[in-house]
Amino acid sequence: MKSNSILGVALLALAAGLTVTSCHDDETSKTEVKAVVVVPEEYNASNVRAIVTNRSTGVTDTIEVKDGQIDHTLEDGLYNFVVMAEGEKTVNGKVEKVPLRSVSQGVVVTGGTLVVNDFYLVSLAGATQFVIAEVGLTSVLPEGVSSYNGDQYFRIFNNSADTLYADGLCIFETEWNTVTKYTEYDPDIQNDAIFVGALYRVPGSGKDKPVAPYESILICDVAKDHTVTNPNSWNLSDADYEWYDETTGQMDVDVPEVNNLLLVYKASKTIWIPNKQGNTGFGIGFLPEGMTPEKYVTEYELDYSYLFSMPELGINRRMNKTGYYIPNEWVSDFVTCSPSEDHVWNFTSQSIDAGYVSLGKVGRGSDKFGKAARRKVKAGAFVDTNNSSSDFEVVTADPHYKFFNK
Repeated sequence: MKSNSILGVALLALAAGLTVTSCHDDETSKTEVKAVVVVPEEYNASNVRAIVTNRSTGVTDTIEVKDGQIDHTLEDGLYNFVVMAEGEKTVNGKVEKVPLRSVSQGVVVTGGTLVVNDFYLVSLAGATQFVIAEVGLTSVLPEGVSSYNGDQYFRIFNNSADTLYADGLCIFETEWNTVTKYTEYDPDIQNDAIFVGALYRVPGSGKDKPVAPYESILICDVAKDHTVTNPNSWNLSDADYEWYDETTGQMDVDVPEVNNLLLVYKASKTIWIPNKQGNTGFGIGFLPEGMTPEKYVTEYELDYSYLFSMPELGINRRMNKTGYYIPNEWVSDFVTCSPSEDHVWNFTSQSIDAGYVSLGKVGRGSDKFGKAARRKVKAGAFVDTNNSSSDFEVVTADPHYKFFNK
């Protein structure tokens, strides 16, 4: 789920009762498309326009929206629609400017006249518009093998109508988990920050890794064809990035043809293996400009304490720890994983995630093996409500799954 990316896309589909008339051109059939653009009451909107892209030809048109109405003729085909505006609202006497947007993908334009459902613009304040689309943590173990590592992966999409750059994009795993509740922790940072156990960044100088609209990048542990050694795994040889950890006593595998993520911080001295029990959270976002790994570990260290209590054993004492955190405003998207029968809490703010997705029970005999958390798609757009319970579903893992038939 996310905190600062698209908080809700307009559900655009063919209206229930379309008025269809014949419209033919000597060369190409065309259709007049009509729609209403709805601006949230708290905003004034200017420069309202719709960008429509023919997915078959790649041709893009920009349509000026007048008086909240779209009325434009397009060649028949399959289109992506993005309606954008510059929004303003007054908060505590100050004028805040934020972008507004509504997205719909895979709209079939045909029939002469097409009336579509309203576009409801939503705020994109602080959004990066990258979203986590799929998380795969563990494959089915081969016969006679008790553990298999290296094939964990993350699929991240550009959920916008603009080309974005992945340079500097960070991916992290949380230090805290959902099955061990810290009580009476001090200071209480839940509504402000998240403790991280591993934090990596995509390399680049700013525009080295363009990601086209509705395209994705694949990040994994070891970028190789894992089916060679584990037929139940998947081929990750075409991954865009892998993480590689230089450690003592435990050898990581580095595929030289694939770029490595840059390490910002890692709590463990061993290789980072995302928690295969599925009881942590994963997020993406960007560090502030000029934030180096050295600066991060200097400025974002925090001493905290919590109450460790096991009444049945007569244990009740305060524990002191040191952790590294990222402020919530750095987080652009997030997913919480937790086995439902062992879930005791969400350690993040409700604005980050109000739910969780369960990949399966804890233990070797669990059905979680070979499963992934995949973001739902509805009306041609990703579902993103800041609630992993409703935004994600558990599916058979597929790092190359086609979300939009592309």
